[in-house]
Amino acid sequence: MSRILLVSSHPRSGTHFLIDSILRNAPESKFPYLSCGDLNLQKLFWKNETALIEIEALLNQHKSDVLIIKSHASPSEVARFIEDSKASYAAKEAVRLVWGSSEKVYLFREAKATLTSFWRYSDPQGKLSFAEFVNAPHHWVQAGGIVTLANVDKRDFYRKHLEEWGELASLESVRCVDYQDLLSNHSTVMTSLFDQMNLECAETEIVVPRKLDSRGPIEKLRWWAYKRGLPWAVQSTNPHVDGRSSRKPDSETLKSIDDELWAPYLQLRRLAERCGSS
Repeated sequence: MSRILLVSSHPRSGTHFLIDSILRNAPESKFPYLSCGDLNLQKLFWKNETALIEIEALLNQHKSDVLIIKSHASPSEVARFIEDSKASYAAKEAVRLVWGSSEKVYLFREAKATLTSFWRYSDPQGKLSFAEFVNAPHHWVQAGGIVTLANVDKRDFYRKHLEEWGELASLESVRCVDYQDLLSNHSTVMTSLFDQMNLECAETEIVVPRKLDSRGPIEKLRWWAYKRGLPWAVQSTNPHVDGRSSRKPDSETLKSIDDELWAPYLQLRRLAERCGSS
C-alpha cells in the first residue's frame, strides 16, 4: 500500500494551495483525480459506488509514492460515519484504513477569512447575507442523506472543527499548518513540513506553485454549472480568486466572529509553533 498523506481542513482554508505546494516540490507525491472529482475522503460518505471502487483500487496499489487524500471532515464526523448503520461495510473499512494508517496534516485559517470565503463560495448568487449564512445550521452529506445539525451553525462548526483537530494533534502526530504562514513564509513552512515527513524536495529550494493543478477539471464542471444557474456553481474558473465574489461581509458580524472564534485559532497556532510547522 502507498504511503498515505491525509490533508484535512475546514472548507475554504487553502487546502488546494497546500496540496499543490506538496505536489510541486515532492515528485513522489500523487493526487489522482477520480471520475467524480478530486480524491476526497468524504466521497466515501456519500454512497458513491464509483468513488469507492476507485479509492479502493488506489489504496490497494503497492507503490513507493505518497498518496495525498483531501478531507474536510472533523474527527467526530469520521467516527460518526464509521458507526453509521446505513453506510456500506466496504466504505467504512476504506475510511477506517485511511484514518488509521495515514500521516495527517491539518491546515487551519483565521475565522473571519475562512467564513467569508465559505460564504462567497457556497452562495455565489448572493441569496444569503453574511450574517444569515454564518448563523444557518451546518450540514453535510453521508450515507443516510443530508444531515443537519440543528444546534450547530457555521461558526459553531468552525469552532468544533479547530478544537477537535487541536485535541487530536495534542494526542497524535498531526502536523498543524497556519494558512497565513503558508502564504507569507512559504519556503520556511514547507521546508519544516518536508523535514518532519521525510519528503525529498525536487529542487534546491522550495518552489511556490504557479497554479492550482490539483483542482483539475472540476473548475470546468463548476463553470458549466454556473452557466446553467445551478446552486453549487461558482462564478469564476480562476482558482486563485478567493471566494469567487467581491461581496463584503458586514462589520458587525465580522467583529462577533473575531470575538468568538479567535481563541480556538490562537490555540492551534500555538500548537503549530511548538511543532515547528508554522
